[in-house]
Amino acid sequence: GWDSNNTARAAFLFGTRLAYTVLSAGVGLDATGDPFTLGLGLGARLRTGQFYMDMDVSWRNSFAMWGYSPSLEGRLLAGFPADKSGLIAGIAVEGYLPGLSREGNGEPYATFHVEPRFFVGLKF
Repeated sequence: GWDSNNTARAAFLFGTRLAYTVLSAGVGLDATGDPFTLGLGLGARLRTGQFYMDMDVSWRNSFAMWGYSPSLEGRLLAGFPADKSGLIAGIAVEGYLPGLSREGNGEPYATFHVEPRFFVGLKF
């Protein structure tokens, strides 16, 4: 999928129909995108007919030339699957931790910082 921070990401979900573990990886598509990222999280799924909604929280690490930067990401996504594949879209909120997370220039955030994003993608 693609998110509004110019990052291409792939996520793998393992679990049951109602709860899952998510493993994700991503790479920035240009200089403004996230550097290489890895994430691990937990999620839950609400399903009503063909429509479904996923809610998950992940611990993510971004890797750049100056080191790595941990963050927390919460996602809410909705989809209309056709059999086992389909189009998904959603919103994400990434929280950057003071003293641990780093800005694009490598400096640590002084206070908790929240950045909203949106994303679209395909589910296989």
